[in-house]
Amino acid sequence: FGRFGTLDGPGLDELVRDRDPALDTKLQQQLAASITAIQAIPVPFDQAILSDDGRTKAMAAVRALQTETETIVEIATLLGVQINLE
Repeated sequence: FGRFGTLDGPGLDELVRDRDPALDTKLQQQLAASITAIQAIPVPFDQAILSDDGRTKAMAAVRALQTETETIVEIATLLGVQINLE
């Protein structure tokens, strides 16, 4: 979002919003979902994944991040950036 410490400048959200407001909204919703899913993983992580509940929450976070990644690739394409995920 263009913020780093006390610096605040144009962010990816602004670049995307100018070209495709719906895609910007989609990414922001997915970012929020990823953060929520990650925060739901019990700590410490190495102990959390030993339980079914912890593994389920960790996998939910992974799926949220994968979905977010697909949207980031969409954004890169929109902005003319080539990405190789291999």
